[in-house]
Formats: sequence, structure tokens, C-alpha cells
Amino acid sequence: MEGPDGNSRAMEHFEARTYHCLCSELVLSSSHTISHYARRAGDSLDKAHIVPLLHPLDETKSDENAHQQESEVWEGASVLANPSDGVALLLNTSLDRKPIVVRREDGFEKRYMQRCSRCRLIVGYQLDKSQYDGYTVFGRREDVVYILPGAMMSTEEMSEGKEMASGIGFKALGDIGEKE
Repeated sequence: MEGPDGNSRAMEHFEARTYHCLCSELVLSSSHTISHYARRAGDSLDKAHIVPLLHPLDETKSDENAHQQESEVWEGASVLANPSDGVALLLNTSLDRKPIVVRREDGFEKRYMQRCSRCRLIVGYQLDKSQYDGYTVFGRREDVVYILPGAMMSTEEMSEGKEMASGIGFKALGDIGEKE
């Protein structure tokens, strides 16, 4: 079977799963459900899903170099995920300009927060390259995103009428107008 570009590579069946921020903004499209992806382990970690991102190929390279470039993009992510196991695209998100540093039992972690572009809720983050073995440079690693649990809802859940804030706990500081 030929692909859309006329290439004779066999095309696999692809069904996109879409996810929305709690405000209903579309923020993620994935080849698998979020629960398919591995989670961060450890007692002190946030249990975020480790989702490989589809990396656009550099259009300035020739077609014969495109496959080689695709392999290079995923080579560094092989420890986290294999692209054949699924990939995703972030949509309608904005990246915080400055990273935050999170204190952990085993040191510090530099995170670049991904927010919903509509309501600014944090839906995930990307780590600094310095957090990974083998990297000697700094800057955001763009081929993987960590999706926070409960930060988004599937399109199916939305269409079934699931309450958006059902998994969010709110703590009231006191009633307005409360007399002491």
C-alpha cells in the first residue's frame, strides 16, 4: 500500500486518541491511550506518564537523509520509549519561558512546564537535557513530555459527560463574608 507521499512503504492502521485540558481545550493527540505509556517510578515522583513526542523532520534536509534524521531524533529517546510503541503531538500548549527547579530526595530536577494555552493549567513538563545520562548540554529535551496525572481528559470522556473537575481536590480557605 502506498503512503500519502507516493512512497511504497506499508502504512499501518493509525487511530489518534485526543485529550483535552480540563477547560476543554484540545492539548494532545496520541497514537495510544495515555495509560499505555510508562509512568515515572519512585515514591517521591509525580507518577507522570512518559510520552514520546513526534519530532518534525528538518525540511532543509534532502529526502534521502530524512530516514537517517528520523533515526537520530529517536536514538536519544530509546531508553524512554520506542517510536513504534507510539508517539504524540502537543497541541494548543505554551511553554513557560523559564524552567523551574524541583527539589528531590536524590538532588534537583530542572523542568520546563507545558501549559494549556487557554486557561494556563499545567498539563505536563519537559526535563532539561542535563537530567539524562549521556547529555553534556543544557536546554529542554524536546522529544519527550511528562503528562501529569489528572491534567487532561480524553475526548471520549468529554463526550460521555464526565465531570471535568471530578479528580481535582479544592481546599477552601474560608467562606466569603464569614463572620468571626
